[in-house]
Parts: sequence; structure tokens; C-alpha cells
Amino acid sequence: SVAWTAGGAEQQWEYVCLPSDAELNWSNATTVNTTSATITGLNSAATYTVYVRSICSDDDMSDARRATFSTACGVVNLPFSENFNTLSSSGDIPSCWSNDEGTTSYSTYKWCYNSGSSNGGCTGTGPDGTNCVRFESYSNSSGNTNYLKTPDIFISSAAQLSFSLKNPAGG
Repeated sequence: SVAWTAGGAEQQWEYVCLPSDAELNWSNATTVNTTSATITGLNSAATYTVYVRSICSDDDMSDARRATFSTACGVVNLPFSENFNTLSSSGDIPSCWSNDEGTTSYSTYKWCYNSGSSNGGCTGTGPDGTNCVRFESYSNSSGNTNYLKTPDIFISSAAQLSFSLKNPAGG
């Protein structure tokens, strides 16, 4: 849902919702007589920009105002696979996964991207021999825990989970 406040006496508006990287195009705009709308047909875990402008007459329209938002993550259907190849050196884990701190109180002790081969790196150990994520817990002898959670997965019948694991020392 999106809502806005009238700037004056106008009683009609146009809005368009596009993926955030799309060029603004009013050809598919929706015209409404209220200051709110419900937008449907959006993809989960995506970023959009909604543009709204008031219509005073056929040839008199305000400049567009915009707002950018991201949709919530949806439930993933099986089969589901994550090879971590879309990760970048920013250290972020995949979209819609969560990195929850169990008993860890240090922000550096977390699941993170790694493609290096030193200091416990995991180059070539992903499911297809490429990227992976690792639990960054150097000198962590106090038993800290951290949880890497997948997106919600819909399981309607028997399912199998598999993963690759590598000892940071290279085992």
C-alpha cells in the first residue's frame, strides 16, 4: 500500500511503480481519485520506486514525487540451491538469509563471504568449486555461537539437506 497527502485542491493523481533501476515511464500509470493505492504483482525481495503526481487538468500535472522501498522475502519452494556465487567482497550474505547473533557479542564473529585462500579462506570449496561463506571467529575460544538462517522454505514432502564444510585449517 502507498499513501500520499494532497498538496492543494487537486482530486486526481497518477502513480506508477517500477523496479528501482528502471527508467520512469508514465505510459502504464494508474489514475486514482484517492490519496492511496494498493500495488499488486510485485516480486518478493525486490526493490521498487513508486512515482506519484497530481493531475489538475489534461495538460497541468505536478512534478512527480517518489519513494523507494523493498518488498519482504517470500517463501522459497523446493528444489532450492544456494552456491554463493552472487556474493561480493562487501561481506554480505545472500538476500533473504539472516545472520543472527546467538551468544556472540562481537560484530566480527559472524557468517560472511569469503573467496580468499589464506586465513581460513574457502576458495574453491563451494558446491560447484567456487565461493562460500564462513563463520568468522578467529581466536574464538569462549564458545560463541552464531546462526546463518536460510530463507523460509516450503516443504510439502520428504526433503534432503546437504552442504559442504571445510575446516579453516584446510581440512
